[in-house]
Order: sequence, then C-alpha cells, then structure tokens
Amino acid sequence: MKQTLLLRSILLLFFFSIASFVAPVVAQTCTVSVSASSTLLCQGQQVQLTGNASFAAESWEWYLQGQATPVATTQNYQASVAGRYTLKASGSNCGTIESSSIEITAGSVPGIVSFSSGSSKVCSGALVTYSVGAIASAQSYTWLLPSGWAIQSGQGTNSVTVTAGSSGTISVKAVNACGEGPVTSMAVNVVGTPGLPDVTNAYICAGSSATLSVQNPTPTFIYSWYATATGGTRIATGASLVTGTLTSTQKYYVQAENECGFVSARSEVTVNVSAPIGNNLIEEKQALCAGQIPESITGSVPTGGNGIYSYTWEVSYDGVNFMVASGQYNGISYSPGAVTQPIWLRRKVLSGSCAYTYSNAIYLSILPAPAAPLAGNATACEGGITKLNVHNPDPKLTYRWYFAGQPNGIFAVGPSILSAPVMQDTLYYVEAVNEAGCVGPRTSVVVTLVEPFYDNTIGEAHTICAGDIAVQLGGLAPKGGNMNYSYLWEASIDGVSYTAATGLNTTKYYSPDRLEQTTWFRRKIVSESCPLLVSEPVKITVLPKPEKPSINLGATTLTASIAGVTYTWLKDGVELSNVTTRSISFDAAGSYKVRVQNEQGCYSDFSEALQATPQPNALNSELANMGVSVAPNPTSGKIVVHTRQPLENAVAAVYNLAGKEVYRQAIGAVAVAYELNLAHLESGVYVLFVRTGKQQFVQRIIIVK
Repeated sequence: MKQTLLLRSILLLFFFSIASFVAPVVAQTCTVSVSASSTLLCQGQQVQLTGNASFAAESWEWYLQGQATPVATTQNYQASVAGRYTLKASGSNCGTIESSSIEITAGSVPGIVSFSSGSSKVCSGALVTYSVGAIASAQSYTWLLPSGWAIQSGQGTNSVTVTAGSSGTISVKAVNACGEGPVTSMAVNVVGTPGLPDVTNAYICAGSSATLSVQNPTPTFIYSWYATATGGTRIATGASLVTGTLTSTQKYYVQAENECGFVSARSEVTVNVSAPIGNNLIEEKQALCAGQIPESITGSVPTGGNGIYSYTWEVSYDGVNFMVASGQYNGISYSPGAVTQPIWLRRKVLSGSCAYTYSNAIYLSILPAPAAPLAGNATACEGGITKLNVHNPDPKLTYRWYFAGQPNGIFAVGPSILSAPVMQDTLYYVEAVNEAGCVGPRTSVVVTLVEPFYDNTIGEAHTICAGDIAVQLGGLAPKGGNMNYSYLWEASIDGVSYTAATGLNTTKYYSPDRLEQTTWFRRKIVSESCPLLVSEPVKITVLPKPEKPSINLGATTLTASIAGVTYTWLKDGVELSNVTTRSISFDAAGSYKVRVQNEQGCYSDFSEALQATPQPNALNSELANMGVSVAPNPTSGKIVVHTRQPLENAVAAVYNLAGKEVYRQAIGAVAVAYELNLAHLESGVYVLFVRTGKQQFVQRIIIVK
C-alpha cells in the first residue's frame, strides 16, 4: 500500500514539471463575457450584471447603448435602467477586450383586471363562469372565492367555471414575473332556500273573514297558501290571503319560492275565531244620598272576542242619550265623582274585530233621608233583658240602636234587638239608614224597671186510673213583671227531674195525655226581661187498672177470666144493659167483649172479641122443668112447641149454624102448643130459641125437604 502511494506522488510531480515548462510557449486567449441575474428589469428593482475575463483584467467599463461614457467601472454592476449593456475589460496581456452585449428589458406588474362575464347574483349550487379581460403582461391569474365555492376548471386563466356556495366576494388578480397585479372583486349574492315567511296570527269574531299577510314580502318571491302543514293542494298565491267566513279557529300555512326555484318550509298562522263579546255586566243600581260619592261600579270580566278588551264608560241623564263619562272612563270598573242628580251608567266593550257590546244600564238614584222610626217603650225586671222593636219596620232600611251612655257608638243593628241587662230605667235611641247610607233622625226608647213575676199557681193534686185523661191544669196569669213572657209546662215521674211536657206545653193551661204512671207537673213563666218563675208542682196519682180479661165460653154462658167488683159486657159493640156479673147466659150468637172494674174504681181494657154461638142441644133447666119440647124433629117445615105449663110473652127465634138469625116470631101466651111454620127455610141444621123473660129453651132442629 505504501509503495502505491509513493508511485502516485512521483507521477504528479512529473506532470507539474512538464506543464511549467510548456505554458510560456502556448498563445493566451483574450475574451470578455457578461451575464445577468435576469434579463427583465421590474419597475423599482435592479438587475445584477456580472463580468468575466479570460485574462487578468486590470480595468472594467460598463456601457449602456446610446451613452458614450461608461455607467460603471467595476467588474459587476447593479443595473437599474433597462437597455443593451456591454463590458470592456483591459489587461497587459490582452489589451482592451469588449464583450458581446446583453439586453435588459424593462418590465412591471400586471395592471388591474376587470370582469367581462359572470353574475353578481346566482343560485346556490349553480355552475357559473366568471371571466376577466386578458392582460398582455400577465402570465397567470389568481382567483379567490367565497366559502363553499369550488373551481371546476380554469384556475390560473382569466376565465373560471365554479360551483356557487355561500354569498361573498369573488376576487381575481393578474400575475407575472414582476409580481401580482391589483385585486378586482365582485360581491356575489348567492340565492339559497328562502327563510320562513313572517306571518302574524289573526283574531276575528265568528261569522267574519280574516286577511292574512306576509310581513315585508320579497317582490320576486312566489307565496303559496295551504290548509295543511305538508302536502295538500294550494288554495291561493300572493303575499296575502283572504279567508272565507269562519265559525271556528283555523290554521293556514304559507311557503315562499324564490327565482331559483328554492322553496321554504311552511309557516303556520292561526286565525283565532272568537265568540261574540259576552258577559258584559255591571253591578246593580245604587241608591245615593245627595252629594254622596258612590262606590266604584264593578264590571264583570267579559268573554268572547280575542281576550283583549277595551272599555268605555258612558253616562246619561235621561236614560236614553249617553255620552262618554268623565274621569277614568276606560277601565274594567268605574268610579263616578259626587252625584247631585240621578244618572244612568253603562259600559261599552270592544275586543279585536268583534262588534262592541253594551252592558246593562244601571240607575244611580238620589234618595231622601228616612223618617224617624216608630218604636215603643219597654219594661224589664232587675237584671232582665227585654226586646226592643221598631214598629212596622221597612225591610229596605237598616236600624241602628244606641245606648244613652254611648250615643256615638252603635249598640246593636236590626229592627228588633235585645237590651242590655236592666238595672235601672234606661234610655235608648234608634235611627234608620236607607240603602244609600242616608241617616234619618233618632227616636228615644225608654226601658222601665218593674217588679218580678209572682203568684204562679196551677191547680190541685188528684188521682186517676191508668190510661185515663187527667183534668186540665192551669190558673190565673202571673202577677208582676211585664207582658213579655211565655209559658213552659214540664213533667216528672219522680218529682225531681223535669223535662218538657208532651203535647201543647206553651199555653196558659195544659191538658195531660192519658197517663200510665204517677206524674208531677209544673209551669214555668219564661221571660227574657224578668227572672224565671216556677210554680209548685201538682201530683197526679195514677192507680193501676186490672189486667185485660179473656172470656171463657160455655154452652150457653160466657164468663170473664178475672174477678172484680163489677163487669161491663158488649155484644156486637153494644153494651148489654143491666148485665154486670162475671158470668152471663146468652141465647144469641154474636161478638162479645167484657171489661172488669176493681175496688179502686179502675176499669181494665176490654177483652179480645169472642165470636160465640149457643150450643143447640142444651136446655134451660127452668123451661125444661116446665115441660117445653118440640116435634117433629127432623121436620119438613113445620114444628110444634109443646109446654106442660103456660108460657107468657114467649118469643121464638131460629139461627143457622153461622149464628145468623133466620126466623123470629113473637108467639105471646102459649097454653099447651104453638105451631111454627119454617117451610121457607132450606134443608139443614138450625138452632131454635124459645124465650120467656129470663128463661129460655134451646133445641137443635133439622129440616129435611
């Protein structure tokens, strides 16, 4: 490796020695050349000119064509003037050598461009061409577009085809080696989908039509009206729509279409159809005192219309001709000033497009002060309370009472009041006030102190049987007090605890109901103005009555089940005279009752009714002893009554088995026999009674035909 490097070094020294020896022998070439950083000299700039010589130049001269003197004497020159430049270089070996010329051309940035085609208003998304006039010095063109725009072709040229995006400004400038020219711009309005049309709801009364209008419509837009939010058939075009007659609230929809054919969404608009104005009422009339300021007249909240109401209160002095009232006349209520003469008031209400309505008219009358009330004096016992009354009070007036000790403070109100507890003779006043508040003169009322009630007697104690009606209780009216009292009768079964008596218990006299147990009665004298006065009680002792008897039935006798002193017998509801024994004989069928009287004179209740019929085979022992008999038996219709002893005042009677009398004959005196003709009776079993005085004969007979 070391040997190789040594060999290379020897060869290089050899070649350099040969060159040094030969050089002086070869002739030297003398040339001068120039170059430029650019052959284009842009306005306001300089071009670097560089000189080169093949020999060792000792001086340099730069010449601009057309000038005799050099413009520079340096090897390099910053040229600021366009033209043809040459360079002369001088040296001892070559003398003065001139270069070939170099042309520096003057240049400048392109001028301003101007649009030659393209619209300032385009449809969104449309394909549009924009062009500017060509500039000779321009080498290319730069286009600047608004947001959303896209160049489809022509970028760098003076004509581009673009897709429109948002509204904005299109800018373009020419470009060459000297730079960019001025920018030319065009504002472009990109037409997109229209916004919602601005429409306002309408308010009308039922039976009217409404006009719906787009607010600030765009003249170039087409407005279409529909009855549905989407789809449907167009019902009208134009910035306004006149509806037909409406009776209920309706919705309509309107859309806008621009010149690009873009259609907006639909705006909803409501025609609010209101009922006619109603419930326009004001409170009823007022009556006033002359010069009095009435209370505020209250009006109701109306109904119907569009819900927004305006009011006008009107006044009339004859009830016919009305004018706007004075003061604050446009509120829901109205406060008149002082009224010195009768007037009528009414309220006028207007709402939206509904026809106005009038309320009822009220009459404010002027009333005179009422007269002094008529009221009588009163009396009361010490500590009592009495009633004070206005005679024939007027229901339209208010009566106010005053106490003599407090004449300016109202004691009570009303046509009838209760006094304070009376401790001495006391003076009251009463005045009348009408509905307008007019006050009349006062009337004096004196309450006089009187002695209390006494002498309340009601009768004597007595005794009755259970179930009987006691004698009426009562006596003279009590003494003392005043006429302002009432009665109350009370009863007690133990003489200690009393309750209100039954029946009519508030009169001077009292008639107790039928009593079943011993009872005490008393009478109270009740008065608001005097102390209570209670009579001495009257005891009514109630004796027990016998138990209710029953009747024991014999063949021809009836016997009461309970022993007593005497008896009362009824047949078919009629008392049997001179029949007072416990047992009785009977010869006739019927409904029998009996009651018992005990030793205290009290009667029992009547027994239950007993339907009794004498037994046909029984004989009265006394008539049987006299030899009474009948034959034939059975019989076809005639029978003969036989007797061994004469009968006086005899009576014959025949009963069927139902107890009904079917034959009766007074036969008078019978010595031996008497024929009875019973041929009119039907076949059957009957009972024959033959009576004479208290004696009787009973026989069952059979009739066969």
